[in-house]
Amino acid sequence: MKTRPYTMLLMMVAGWINRQQQEAINYLLEENRILKEKYLVETGRKRIILNDRQRRRLAVLVRNGSAEH
Repeated sequence: MKTRPYTMLLMMVAGWINRQQQEAINYLLEENRILKEKYLVETGRKRIILNDRQRRRLAVLVRNGSAEH
């Protein structure tokens, strides 16, 4: 099977974008862990208390499928 030249280029670009996105996700996950640790040390509470507006924002993300992790 013969691949077209632009198909290989497109796959390379898609792979690069995927790696960039994964690096951003990994960074944000680690930043989240650090902030949660800092919150625990400063307040003594493990659970972060959210107000109604914050819970609603998270619920919208989950409902739309934007929060897959």
